[in-house]
Amino acid sequence: MQAMSGQDDVNAALAHILRTLGPLTATPRVRDLQVKLGTDVNGRDAAFIVVIVEDQPSGDPYPWSQLKPINDVIWKGFNDNGVASWPYVEFRLHSEEGGELDEIGS
Repeated sequence: MQAMSGQDDVNAALAHILRTLGPLTATPRVRDLQVKLGTDVNGRDAAFIVVIVEDQPSGDPYPWSQLKPINDVIWKGFNDNGVASWPYVEFRLHSEEGGELDEIGS
């Protein structure tokens, strides 16, 4: 599949990702995906994705074993939809939400 980039292509991939995540994410539940397009430090097109997940009742952080399936769905969605932008995925708890996306690649 030919690689694509741009907001429309990323939006199409995100729609696919959200459909896939729906039945997958009982714990942790994904509340939102925030995306900022830009370039990374290597000059490549990048999509900086912040996955907002519900806080755990215990207050403990989620182990990677619970976050990795979400990460994998995002990567697969970008690959399957031929998006050229490199997906940088960050996880935040809902209680941490509120700030601007960090300038990871700028």
